[in-house]
Amino acid sequence: MTTRPELSRRLKLSYGFGEFGKALLFHAPNLVWLFFLTDVVGLAPAAAGLVALIPLLWDAVTDPLFGYIADRTRTRYGQYRPYMIAGAPVAAGLFVLFFTDPAILGLPAFWTTLFFAILFRTSLTIIDVPHNSLMAKAVKDSRERATLAAVKMMFSSAALIVIALATRPILAGDGAGEEARLFQLFAGVGAVLCVVLVWQNAAAFRKIDAPGKAGSDPIGLGEAVGTLKANRYLQMIAVCAILAMLLLPNFAKMVLYYAKYNLGREEAGGIALFAFTLATFLAIPGWGLLARRIDKARALQFAHGLVALALVTFYALPMNGFGALLGLSVVVGMGVGGANMLTMALVPDVIEYGQARTGRRIEAGVFGCFTFSLKLGNGLGVGLLGLLLSAAGFVANTSQTASTLGGLEAIMTLVPAAGSLFVVLILTRFDLGHEAHHRLVETIAGPTILLDGERDGNVEPIGVDGQLGEA
Repeated sequence: MTTRPELSRRLKLSYGFGEFGKALLFHAPNLVWLFFLTDVVGLAPAAAGLVALIPLLWDAVTDPLFGYIADRTRTRYGQYRPYMIAGAPVAAGLFVLFFTDPAILGLPAFWTTLFFAILFRTSLTIIDVPHNSLMAKAVKDSRERATLAAVKMMFSSAALIVIALATRPILAGDGAGEEARLFQLFAGVGAVLCVVLVWQNAAAFRKIDAPGKAGSDPIGLGEAVGTLKANRYLQMIAVCAILAMLLLPNFAKMVLYYAKYNLGREEAGGIALFAFTLATFLAIPGWGLLARRIDKARALQFAHGLVALALVTFYALPMNGFGALLGLSVVVGMGVGGANMLTMALVPDVIEYGQARTGRRIEAGVFGCFTFSLKLGNGLGVGLLGLLLSAAGFVANTSQTASTLGGLEAIMTLVPAAGSLFVVLILTRFDLGHEAHHRLVETIAGPTILLDGERDGNVEPIGVDGQLGEA
């Protein structure tokens, strides 16, 4: 890690642009690939859903596995940069194939799209986990990491907005043939931008991720698992991530349903979603400033508390007009922007805690476990939403009963509010704040401390107060 207390503005922007290039490939499938499979490739909805689901499950498994591989990497070009340099063009090329109609190649649609999707998701992991891990390697100050996380999420949100705007003319294309051509053009432009922006990020960080920076000998699998198991702060973040991704996205997913069936104004859903996305983007700098002044876990509790309060208030009070929905979308979007950014900002800090507990440093493995938690929660959330809609008695494109309308509103508000409240409760035990983390960093960087002995095959842990004993 660099000994500088702050990263230069140039390095922060470079990291943000790298995130933007990576996010173009990451967000596009989530937004439009299902439409591509059904309306361009011509797969049945059930088959398209299966083609979309299997690579996500595979992706969740490969994240922690590749994190372990990256932590063991030692090259003359650095630890993480080689994966970003080599992986970007591979991911970009597969991204183009990802949005190519197999009929052009004369191949069977289902198996071809599934094959390319699995390869693409794997290649994206190869650049995603190392790029995330640079947050921990680039700077050791907890407050600066909050700023870097804010930059990361700002550029990620900007990529989401760009994709939404770029795909509008595609979705309005004249027939499947025209849409197929536009999708390929979209994928080609995104692929080129990804390679250029990820490569410039790797070049800018060449002194930070340089030879000799990787640390001691490569860690073994048993040591890696033991270090992760000993990291109770990582476990808390993972549970929070699963709960948040399991329940919180229900708001954004249900806005269209609420606008169409509860308000009878289908077009209002798109306006509310745009307001939600814009508020998420614009709120991130403010949350970044707050996270520099107070502990990040406390700021994260505040963000989730804001979301829960707004959702419960909307459900409890007789607010059923478009104006109320628009206002709710803005407030929840602000809270979600903070929740996303602050959760990411906490991840690099727990790396030093695990290092202090076991004496071994794991960076990519920690981020791999975190992204696994996000994807696990997201996958479970998709299934849960379907069950909730079924339990509410929802039938598409028909008039809904009063009880079903009440169920739709509850799914949009009370379910994500419960997720935020659970996160707030869990974080009451997260006491690794700025000062505690600073003492950990000083302890790790200081002279070797003779420990009292070993317990269960591991050295006696160092607490976050810098003393020996349990944290």
